[in-house]
Amino acid sequence: MSKLFIYVFLFSSLPFGLWFSGEPAFRPGRLAVPTAMMAGDTIFDPVPDAIQKSGLEIRLYPLVTIPASSFSTDRTRINLLKQMPGPSGNLMINDLRGKLSRIDTSRQVHLYLDLKARTNLFIDAPGKGTGFGAFAFHPEFESNGVFFTVHTESNNGTPDFVPKMDNGIAMHWVLTKWTATDPSAGSFAGTREEMIRFAYPGIIHGLQDLTFNPLAKSGDPDYGMLYLCVGEGQSSLQGLGAANLLQSDSYLGSIFRIDPMGNNSANGKYGIPADNPFVGKQTVGQEIWAYGFRNPHRLCFDPRNNSKGYALFACDIGEKNVEEINLIEAGKNYGWNVREGIFVYDWHDREHVLALPADDSGFVYPVAMYDHDEGLAVVSGYVFRNNQQPDLQGQLLLGDIVSGRLFHLPADSLVWGRQYPVQELEVFLENASSPTSLLSEVNRSRADVRFGYDLRGNMYVTTKGDGKVYSVGPYQNPVAGLSTAVLAASARDFEFKLREESLEITGARVGSHYQLVALDGRVVAQGMIRDLNGESIHIAGLSKGVYVISMEYKGAKSQAKFVK
Repeated sequence: MSKLFIYVFLFSSLPFGLWFSGEPAFRPGRLAVPTAMMAGDTIFDPVPDAIQKSGLEIRLYPLVTIPASSFSTDRTRINLLKQMPGPSGNLMINDLRGKLSRIDTSRQVHLYLDLKARTNLFIDAPGKGTGFGAFAFHPEFESNGVFFTVHTESNNGTPDFVPKMDNGIAMHWVLTKWTATDPSAGSFAGTREEMIRFAYPGIIHGLQDLTFNPLAKSGDPDYGMLYLCVGEGQSSLQGLGAANLLQSDSYLGSIFRIDPMGNNSANGKYGIPADNPFVGKQTVGQEIWAYGFRNPHRLCFDPRNNSKGYALFACDIGEKNVEEINLIEAGKNYGWNVREGIFVYDWHDREHVLALPADDSGFVYPVAMYDHDEGLAVVSGYVFRNNQQPDLQGQLLLGDIVSGRLFHLPADSLVWGRQYPVQELEVFLENASSPTSLLSEVNRSRADVRFGYDLRGNMYVTTKGDGKVYSVGPYQNPVAGLSTAVLAASARDFEFKLREESLEITGARVGSHYQLVALDGRVVAQGMIRDLNGESIHIAGLSKGVYVISMEYKGAKSQAKFVK
């Protein structure tokens, strides 16, 4: 079967997914799950059908190897890659052992910040769940120099958040605010401020992703709000689930949303957004955006034509059975530790899951999942929306951390109440004619795969232990063709072509909002740019006359006129 046929078939299969009716048959676009005759029946194979290769390819081009941070088996522990805002085009990458490095546009690696050297209590052992976990640049970094990090410290200091129950505190996770004296400098100089200190009952499943919504523009409620993935800290394994999890007033196993420049929190060092779901409903836990997770690992924002202007995806690493991809909504309960995937979880028998009760309610279930026949730990990438590999357009890229297998899902088809089958990509290096695997490339027992992105929409794949960074498609300078205004969170100049029935827009940033306005002030069309390759606006029904097209990105606007 040709790759083109598979690609078209994947997107034309209707209806997508599986309603939670226990339908057993697998058809393209449907996920087969076992049916149980009675609630509580043991399910030995949660997702019986193997993940299929879709016929789509992903080509990885070696970009750079990060210098060793140790001479142990794992020479590096790289974890997260994203671009620093500003005209430099620096890609930033952290190592869990405490270093934040920048990759310049000539592919040279420089140390930007040695967090470990600035933190007396810093720990990155015994590994796995310790060290410098993540970082995020404020949307206005180019002018204010502010960015944020999370890292682990020994059990000292006074935590702002403590478990409801514990068997002793293993360590602390710390959210820190850094302010660079010169945001354009090649290495950090400036100040630091501790914002939040979390006490953790275990050494794994700590703080994970740290990010801003890149689609929010100035004036939006979500602009400048910081999201933080807060793992459950081994609460379930330690028998603490009933006390620490599935509660909207417990920080463990949740996603936080805070205003990092505000001060109305209990410690006065950050703000609690007024539109958070539990504000005014409870006195504790108002930072929580969603809860009921085991180890929410990565977040992905993708443009949508809805009231918010985006969809938010989060992967949640499972325990013994199921890996989840979730569509996140404010205030919802995602089920851990009494649900795993679309099944009942009982920590007394962690090796299996059980069938749901008939009157099940109150939980939100994943939009896609796979079981441990296929992999052991899911990591989400981002939705591919650029022209480097057209076949991947609109696909949410995923990986399995351990095996290194790369997967994909059609992002626009993921909706609540349905399960979409995960499909596998074939991995090719550069111009190779035969596929490879990341596990074989790293020559280790774990591939430890992660994803990264830049402000132009290019995507990257990294392997943690050997320090390798790959670009998806040939490397493109993150600032080539982009004005300084774009990188300063401003609107980008755009181009358009007027055709008989459409207006073809190119050159606008993904996430830009557009309006077509008649001279009498009427808004005749509006929407969001969702594709890096451009957007087509249907204008066949417009009467003859002069119109203004206005493009806005993060508070900055540019305009042009056309005559129909």
